[in-house]
Amino acid sequence: MSSPPPTPPLPHLPQRPPLVAIVGTTGAGKSDLAVHLATRLGHGEIINSDTLQVYRALDIITNKMPLDDRLGVPHHLMDIRAVTESYSVKEFEADAVQLIQRLHQESKPCVLVGGTHYYLQYLLWGDELAVTSNDPQSSSDEGNPVPAPVPIPSDLNLSSLLPAQLHALLAKLDPVAAQQWHVNDTRRVRRSIERYYQRGCVPLPPPPLAASSDRGQLAQLRYPTLVIWVHTDQPVLDQRLDKRVDEMVDRGMFDELWRLRLLLAKDRQAVRVELNDVDDEGRSRGVEQAIGVKEFDEYCALVETVARDAGVNVAGALHASQDGASDLDPDPVVRAIINLATHQEQLQQILALRTASLDAMKLGTRKYARRQISWLRARLSPRIARHSDSAHMLVVDTTHIKSPDDFVASVVDKVYPIARAFVDAFTSHDPPGVEGSTWKVDPASLHPKANQLLKLDKQQHLDQEAGMMECKVCERTFRTRQEWEAHQGSRAHRKVVKQKRKEASREAAYWNSQKSGSGVDKGRDTDTGSDEERGADADRPVKMAKRQ
Repeated sequence: MSSPPPTPPLPHLPQRPPLVAIVGTTGAGKSDLAVHLATRLGHGEIINSDTLQVYRALDIITNKMPLDDRLGVPHHLMDIRAVTESYSVKEFEADAVQLIQRLHQESKPCVLVGGTHYYLQYLLWGDELAVTSNDPQSSSDEGNPVPAPVPIPSDLNLSSLLPAQLHALLAKLDPVAAQQWHVNDTRRVRRSIERYYQRGCVPLPPPPLAASSDRGQLAQLRYPTLVIWVHTDQPVLDQRLDKRVDEMVDRGMFDELWRLRLLLAKDRQAVRVELNDVDDEGRSRGVEQAIGVKEFDEYCALVETVARDAGVNVAGALHASQDGASDLDPDPVVRAIINLATHQEQLQQILALRTASLDAMKLGTRKYARRQISWLRARLSPRIARHSDSAHMLVVDTTHIKSPDDFVASVVDKVYPIARAFVDAFTSHDPPGVEGSTWKVDPASLHPKANQLLKLDKQQHLDQEAGMMECKVCERTFRTRQEWEAHQGSRAHRKVVKQKRKEASREAAYWNSQKSGSGVDKGRDTDTGSDEERGADADRPVKMAKRQ
């Protein structure tokens, strides 16, 4: 299997270089497609956007593409940090912007690939709310230096405040940030307050809007972007992910896990878990929260205890495994314990706990894939759609791929002409209009389910951008219309509606009896429909706050 010869270098250098971004779930085939496209586009290079692949020496746990499979394509922002170092989304943005500019000046197409989709979103739009407390200070405008951090007042004990009090405080200090979090999301609310003081008591500015009358129009896209979503049907993907975990064990995952554990134990204070850096997309809270690490905490603790009792040194067991120790067990430390022919009862506990940990890892990987899909559908897809003149999102299917040749014929050969047309269109000095552009293909032409996967009601996105919604019946607030609609269909909501209708009916019956039996003023409003109508009105969304 070989790719066609590369095309000549790009001839023109417009101000905004085009970006081809490969997204999708873990295990769907993103890296393979990225390598093939970079090769075919001619001198293309890859920028990694996976938050864990930036760390060195975690090739198996983070599932890095083997060097032999990269076809000689340079990969950037990979293996650039020690596991005891941090790497923030703003650092990624700065590094990626610099790389894209350099590659553009060298006439090299840029392909970005990774499963940390909020990295891509931050790169394209510079989302302020993705910033963490450990991010470096943003550059200031000339004459407007960045304010110094302000200590949180000593009399302000955030942990003692109730959720409503905490949210009210944030709303007073930073109204824009308060609109992003539900009143009961105390962790994020608290971190937003802390960030407010870290910014020198400067509240977040209103979200930038393009010069448009459409209130839902988003800020300008940084680069013309072709997003290609590599998709695999969930049942098939689940099987692949489970199989991949088993293959990771065979490749030496436990050796890597123990080496990581030793490194972290030596420099525990250097690894900082970013409390606010996790959301529905599965944002990493540091290496220790990586899938394949946190699931084995209890297992490793038990193995360490048994090894210590048996006189087995973990570092020594790892060294022995490098010297070709027996393959009785995939875990080198457990192998050392087995070789002692003691502690058999504890060994059974270890094996049982390891099985449970592997099952938890498989489950966590499958759940993470679902969160990735949710992010693509609810956040990335609608934002790309709003920039139809310079961005497009397609879906390719890898469900039935059986071999590398099949992947090339079914995926690469279909995607490459579109990517070629896109890069050519935005590397000329006079890009063609959207109408008639060969890169602006119908997503359904590549994947029969594309319209279903990418579809999301426009009004829902306007509400997601605008603020929280309230259910007057249940007296609850929700961050988006999607959450509000899910609540409206819940059994709890229907139960409250039913109860309030009963109360309204009893109240109406009471007033009717008073009217007929004691000569109540006939002009008094006793219309039972008013209560029913109020019950119906309560099912309509009420906007809690709007961004200006």
